[in-house]
Order: sequence, then C-alpha cells, then structure tokens
Amino acid sequence: MSKTNCNTAQRRPSGDAKTKKSFMSKLTNARGAAALLIGAVALSAMSFTAASAANCSYVFTKTLKKGSTGVEVMNLQKVLNMNAATTVSTSGAGSAGNETMYFGAATHAAVVKFQAANSVSPTSGLVGPLTRGVLNTFCSGTGTTTPTTPGQTGPVSVSNGTQPTGSLVTGQAGAALANFNFTGTGTVTNLTLQRTGVSTNSTLTSVYLYDGATRLTDSASVTSDGKITFNAPQGLFSVSGSKMITLRADISAGTNGQTVGVMLSNMTPMGGSSATVSGVMGADRFISTVTTAGVIITNNQTGGSVNINSGLVNQNVWDANVAISNRDVWMKGISFKYIGSAPTDALANLALFVDGVKVKDVSLMNVGGNTLAVVDLMGSPVKLQTGTRLVQLRADIVKGSARSFQFQVQNSADYMFEDRDLVGVNIAPTYAGANLSGNANNFQISNGNLTINQDSTFNDTKVVANASNAVIGKFRVQAFGEDVKVETVTVTPVEVVALAPYTGTQKLQNVTLYANGSAVGSSQNWDGTSAITFNLGSSMIVPAGATQTLEVKADIRANTGAQYTTGTIRADVATVLIRGQLSQNTITPNVIATGRNLAISTGSATFAKTGGFFGQTVTPNTTGVKIGSFVIQAGDAEDLRVTNLDVKLGLTGSSMPITNLTNLRVTDSTTTVFNPVASSTGGNNFTLDVIIPKSASKTFDVTVDLGSTNNATSTVMTDAVISYRGVNTGTATTGSATGVLMTANNATINAAGITKLSSSPVSQLAVGGTSGVSVVTYNVKTVGGNSSATITDLTFNVAPSADAITKVTVGGKSATVVGSTATVEGLTIAVPAGSAGVDVPVTVDFGNVAQPGGLASQASALSKITLSAVEYTSGTFTEILTTGLGTATHESSAMQLVGTKPTLTVNQSTPASGLSIGENKIGEVTVAADAKGNVKMQSINFDITLSGITGGAISACKIVEGTSGSIAVTGSVAAACSATAADFTFGATGYTLQAGQSKTFSVYATVAGTLGTSGQSSVSTKIETGSTGFTWDDVNGGGTGLTGANIYNYPTNSWSVKN
Repeated sequence: MSKTNCNTAQRRPSGDAKTKKSFMSKLTNARGAAALLIGAVALSAMSFTAASAANCSYVFTKTLKKGSTGVEVMNLQKVLNMNAATTVSTSGAGSAGNETMYFGAATHAAVVKFQAANSVSPTSGLVGPLTRGVLNTFCSGTGTTTPTTPGQTGPVSVSNGTQPTGSLVTGQAGAALANFNFTGTGTVTNLTLQRTGVSTNSTLTSVYLYDGATRLTDSASVTSDGKITFNAPQGLFSVSGSKMITLRADISAGTNGQTVGVMLSNMTPMGGSSATVSGVMGADRFISTVTTAGVIITNNQTGGSVNINSGLVNQNVWDANVAISNRDVWMKGISFKYIGSAPTDALANLALFVDGVKVKDVSLMNVGGNTLAVVDLMGSPVKLQTGTRLVQLRADIVKGSARSFQFQVQNSADYMFEDRDLVGVNIAPTYAGANLSGNANNFQISNGNLTINQDSTFNDTKVVANASNAVIGKFRVQAFGEDVKVETVTVTPVEVVALAPYTGTQKLQNVTLYANGSAVGSSQNWDGTSAITFNLGSSMIVPAGATQTLEVKADIRANTGAQYTTGTIRADVATVLIRGQLSQNTITPNVIATGRNLAISTGSATFAKTGGFFGQTVTPNTTGVKIGSFVIQAGDAEDLRVTNLDVKLGLTGSSMPITNLTNLRVTDSTTTVFNPVASSTGGNNFTLDVIIPKSASKTFDVTVDLGSTNNATSTVMTDAVISYRGVNTGTATTGSATGVLMTANNATINAAGITKLSSSPVSQLAVGGTSGVSVVTYNVKTVGGNSSATITDLTFNVAPSADAITKVTVGGKSATVVGSTATVEGLTIAVPAGSAGVDVPVTVDFGNVAQPGGLASQASALSKITLSAVEYTSGTFTEILTTGLGTATHESSAMQLVGTKPTLTVNQSTPASGLSIGENKIGEVTVAADAKGNVKMQSINFDITLSGITGGAISACKIVEGTSGSIAVTGSVAAACSATAADFTFGATGYTLQAGQSKTFSVYATVAGTLGTSGQSSVSTKIETGSTGFTWDDVNGGGTGLTGANIYNYPTNSWSVKN
C-alpha cells in the first residue's frame, strides 16, 4: 500500500494560507481478480481558492439586482459557480458553462450565500459597493475566503465488464473494443491503455470513451509505444454506484488479417496519483475485410443567422438527408452539441424525427463542460432502410428572447450507424457538400411573445340572468421567449342575440377582469357597444413557457335592475399590450381570442317520484317505514337551493285513521312532524336548506312510524310539493309530484310458501361424530309476498332417533334432539316482502358410530329431519304454522350414518395411448378412506367397452397397486373377465385402507383381435353402478357388505386407452 499527500491551499479571513494533507490512495491488486481500488480522497471545500482566483479576471463596476441584464451579470454567475456552496444552478440556465446575462431569482439566492460566506452585511442579494469590492478583490487574487466542511470522495474500483466479441471490419467506425465496469464513488481524471494484439499503432486511428451512447472525450491517438491516454483535470467521468464505460475506436483500412485489443494499465483519481491496473482488458479480435452498408449525410441547413419567433412549436432546429446504400442500417444514436447564449430551458419537447415520425424524446445534458443532446437508441435502434431518409431534430421555442442557439454534430463518432447484417459493426458516414458540422443554422430568438386562447376547461353554454360576478369568458395566456408583463387587456363583450327585456344605459354591470383568480384593474359597466380596457400594472407577469388564466366576470343585469329572460352574450379579448422583462420591449401581439356564446337562462328543475320505488304492503307496528321517495333534478343553468318540502297524506279504508301515522320525517330536514295531518292539499311542511349543484340531482325520502292498524284496504298515498330558488337569481319556484299507494297489512306464511331447494344435499354417507353437516335448505315466502314477517321458532321431527341425530342448528341457534323432536327457538329470520323470500339452511350433528360401545353403521340411508312447525310474527300478528308441514315435502334427504366412508375417483382428462394386441392397462381408480376409520374393500366391478377392434376379446384380467405394475393385489381374484366385464374380489380378508389412506389401483388385461388404424381402436372401463360396483366393510362401525349406493360423487366417467 502506498500513500500520497495532496496539498490544497485555502485563504483564511486573516489572509493566512494554510495547507491540509488529506489525500490517501490505496491500491489493491488481488491475484486473478482484475480490480483497482482508489482510496478515499478528502477534499477541503472552501468558498474560493487561490487557484480559482487565477482564473478570475473580471472587474465589476455596476450595481446588480433582480432584473439586471448584461455581461457583468454573466461574469457574476461565473464567479459564483466557482464554488459548490454558491452555485447559481446545477443544470440548465445559470449552471457552469451555461451562464446567462439575466439576474433572476437563482442568481439572487446565490449572491445571498456569497455575502454570508464573506461577511458582507446585509445579505440582501443586491450587488452594491461592498459586494463589488469583495468580488474585485477576489478576482485580483488577494481576497479573503471562508473555509467550509471538507468533503470526501472514493474509493472507486474497476473490473472487466461483459467484453465485446466477434470480428472487426476494416474501415469500421466506433468499434467497441472493451467495456470497463467502475464501481464506488469518485471522479476519474486519467486513464491510460495499452494496444494489444498482432497489429500496428496505426490500426486504431481515433479512440474514444463512451458512457452508453454518450461520447465523453475527443479522439485520442495511439502513441509510438502503443499507449492511449485520456486526461481531463476536471474529470473524465464520475462514479456513484456503478458505471460502465466503453472504449471505441475507428479501424484503419488495409488492416485485414490483424488482431487488435486494448488493456487498461493506469488510472488516476481526482486529486490523486496514477496507480497501476492489471487484468482489465478487452479480447484481441480479428480484423477482416467485408463490404458494409454505405451512409452519406447531406446537411440541409443553409448556415448563417436565422430569425425564429418564440412560441413556435415543433420547430426544425437541425436536419439532414441520410442516404443508405447496399443494405439497411440500424441507427443507434446521434449526439448533438448545443451552442449559444440561449439557456438550455429555452427549448422544450426536444425530439428526433425520422421521415416525419418521432422516434425519441431528448434532453439536454452537461458532459465534460459541453451541453449535449444525446439521442440514445441503443436499447431500441431505428432501422433506416436503403434510400434517402430525412433525419430532424425538433423543439418548441419557449424562452431565450434576444438569445441565439445552434445544434452541431461535431465528430463522426457522434453518429452510431450499425450494419444490419454485421452485428456490432458501426459504419463511418461520409459527407456530401459541406463538412461534418458546416451549415449549422444559428437561430436568433425574437422578442418575447404571448398567445391567448379560450380555456378548454370552460364548457358553460348558459349564464344565469340576474347573476352576480358570473364568468362570461375564460382564457389561457402563455408567454414565450422571455418573462412577459401583461400591461393592458382590452375586452369586448358581444351581444350575439339581443338581451331582453332591456331598459337603461348599461347592459352589463361590474365587468371585471381576473388574473389567476384575483381581480385586476377596475370594474366597469358595459354600455352595449364599447370595448373595455383594463390596466393591469404589474399584477400579471407570465414566466416564459408558463401558462396563466384570465377570466371576465360581470353582473348579468342592466343598470335599471331589470332581469333578462332572453339573449346570448360572450366576451372576446380584442388586444393586449405586453412588455418583455428581459428586452424591455413593448409588444402588441396579434392575440384576438373569441369567447364562448352563453345563452341567458334561469334556474329550473324536474321533480318526480323516484324511479324504482313502487307501492307495496308494509307491516304494521314498524318504525321508519318509507312511504314516499322523490327526486329533484337541477337544470344546467344555476345551482338551486331547496327550502321546503310539503308532504300530502291521502288515506283510504275506514280502518286507517291518521293517528296510525306518527313521527313523519324527510331526508335532510331536522323537522319531525309528530302528528301529521291527512290532507290532499298538504300541511306537513319540512324546512330545508339544501344546495343542489346545476345538472345534479337529490333524492328525498319520506318515512313514518306505522301503528298497529292493519287491513287489506288500509292504504296511504304520499304526494309532495317542493319549493326552491336559484342561488344566483333568487327566483322562487315550486314543483309537485305524485307518489305511490302503500298498504298496511300483516303478512302470513303457509306450507305452500315453504319449499325445499333442489340444491339441498342428496342422500349420502355421513360419518358419525361430525358436526354442522348441511342436510337441507328451505326457501320461505310470505303469502302473495305483500308484506314481511319474522320467523322466531322452527320445530323438526328427527328420525330414526336422538342417538343418530343429536342436534339441529338454524341461523346460529341450536336445539338438542329430545326424543324425536328438536325446536330451535329465539330466531330472528326476516322474511322480506316480495317473491324472492329468504333461504334458511339447516345443519345437524350426528352421533358417534363405533362398535362395540356405540351406534352401529346403518345398512341404508335412514337419518333425516322433517320441518313440522313454524312460529312467526308480522306486525301485531303471531302464528304457529303446522298445517301442511311434517310430510315428505318438507323433509331432508336421508343420510346413511357410518363410522367411516370411502371415496372413489377416476382421473383421466384424455385417453391414454399405446393400445396393442397383448397385455394392456385398461383401467384405473383411486380409493381413499376417511380419517375417521379404516375401510375394507371386498369387491370392485368394472364394465368394459371395446371399440374398433375386429374379433375383440379380453382375458387374463388382474388388478394391481399403483398406476403401473405387473403383480396382482394379494388375494385378489378376477371373478369375471370378458369383453364386457372385469370383476374383482379381495378374498376372505379383503383389502384394508388405513384411516386417511389413499391408494391407486390399475386394471390390466390381455387384448386379442385386430386393431384398426391409429386412434380408431380403444378399450374403456367404468365402475359399475353404486349398488353393485363396489362393496366394502365399515371396520369401526361394524357394518359389513355395504355398497357404493350412497358414496358422494360416485364416479360415472370412464378410463380409456387407444391405439
């Protein structure tokens, strides 16, 4: 490890010079690993250094402040940019290398920092005599400085990246020779490389460093000792994390047969010393001669100065014809240098176009002190087909008034064209006419400009009569070139259709201009003919490229106060006077903007019964019954304020007294009418204060507490009258709506309204000791569906005994079976009005099955429940329904109670293949035992179907364990084996599956006969129906000779094999 000291001079306020040794470098060269570690470098940062002063020769004579312009402003920005603590901007206008002649907010902030660092008081941002003295003393090399906290950089390491491969081509441009992967944090100022391979120093004519598609350096040459050196004291590139650097070079003509490569030998960090690097290199690659595609570039620009208006969009700022010959090429990038006094943010929406089609958005960036527009197409190259292609760089001109700019391609290496058929082979373009960067237009940006257009967000088509401060025009104002102060705006109201009725001398009152929501100038009345001019002073300054808003508002009435009923108006912008804040030129742009036609209107609304609310029967003794629903829809002219809703109650039927209705209420009203009146003319008034925005709607529901009266003829009709007024006009209006007829009556339930759903479980095996087993779901409706009811109790008959079914559960409530009955009490199952009714699922708990000591397995399905009674309430009415219940119509499917159960599955989505004459697998089944206990298989029978086999026969049937095999299950016997059946028994001891165990069995047989063509012959097997196809014993429950009749999801599909 070596150490190197780096002395950095700093000026103290006392004038003393002090040096601080703060640099350490560390070099690690591990065997077999190509990596360099640059040690941490502690850099003392200060306000300004003596070295900086040597580069500062400016003299400041003027007082500078916000809004100042000129050369001294630019020199001031350059001085401020000499130190990171007082930088004007890190990018774009005002940044190092992009200083401007305009003193704006960023310059002001940097001056404040400079004053604070150099003890100038006050820190006002004004460059007066004190600040100028410090600046002039500093630039003479004798100024004072204030040290700040030291920073640190490093370490950085370098290793091999993924290196380019393949042959090189003579005459190739920008050939990628090596990729170097830099990691860490720091800045590299020098790289030294060594040419390798069987080649000469003239093989590589121009060598460059690239970061992706961005060229970092000018061309370097290969020296007589084969070295290539890149050096930049300000830094070749910086690393923060990871960065891949590519070395590219042009290959000379006449180098066919040579091999060439490069090796990194030395690297220097900023402020450090050179250190040796080993093992970091690209491969030596063979150079061959191949005819490549041709690229000829003709610059279409005329050269010289071209005046260009600020505000132009999609402006062509560089273009050339690119002629492609021999074959297509891939365009992978172009790098343009931006030159001029216009700040970089003077341009927006910079993009590259090919034959009029945009292929890439581009941003300006600072690379090594140069401002570049790098079009990086490495990830998505653009194919340029043979022929002539038009390539253009376009931009919107948004700033830079009285400034200039141009774009140049300064080096052939800034073009990246790759031969379509030769991967990695870049083509050196040639140039027709002018040289590489000649004829670049120097664009001179004109004075600031302004556009005014109707605001697309202002969509109104009407304006309310008598409205105050109503918007009659809205416009978008956009500045270009420079910040623009809008000094005067002339507005012309237009009477498109005559305003009527009209009497007086002024047709609109208090016409006011608003800039960005704030009133500017003075309000004026409009006489019906004259334009109105507003003086804005300094209240509206639009930054270059920014957009602001102008609104014209007025009171829509004459000076006599008469309210218009008809007419159409609009507001146009006739003229504006602006002043450029940089150029100080006054301009009257051609900005006539036509507003929207607005028809005079008054507030309106539609009031009606709410759609979807129908007459129905409601239950007595119910609170909050909705007996009416109404909706009001506001028109599109103005917002409405609803002030009152008058509810009319019409009663029919001798048994419906008005006293049966109490606590009448309306949505959004705090009023409650405790004892409403029955009247066709109203009288039940509800005070409201509800704003309904224009074009919006609001629903008002009417509710009441209903008493105990009930009868099929007891009805109430609810109508309503609504009162509202326009928020702007204040015009009062009413609207009425007819409601629906509501009947107050109790609901009833009968046996016919209780049905068992077809989706209820079917008869099946049920394992003893299980709880919450679904056995049936009922649907319950009220008679006619006219009203609602609540079920409180359900009673069930249970068979065969309380030992088999021990508990019944409904709606979260359970009842223990006593004898042969279970009554579930305390239910609150709501049966709604209507035809849908309510579904009521029922579950049961089964008793334990075990032998000896418990229930024995049932030989058939015996366990079931039957609904025998329903108790319900409706209003004041309570009934226990038994008539028609307790029959098979309302009983569940019977379950077969067992100690355990088997499950059978046949899994095959498509037929197996490979059927041949001889032994074949012809069937498969999986049998599983429930976790409750062992299952003993006694027999399993298969039906066989032969198809497409001439003289087909089956023999030598056997059943084996697993999906394949040759040994039959121990004890198994083929009781039948023919072309139609294969039946198997498992002997006196059977075949036992342990609790929770699953086994797959395969059926094999010998097939005889003549097969048809491929795919035309098959053998299929299917388990016989449940009662005969499978027999088994319930070991735990003591049941023997049980069948598959009640096995759930008993397989009915086939297993097949074809030739």
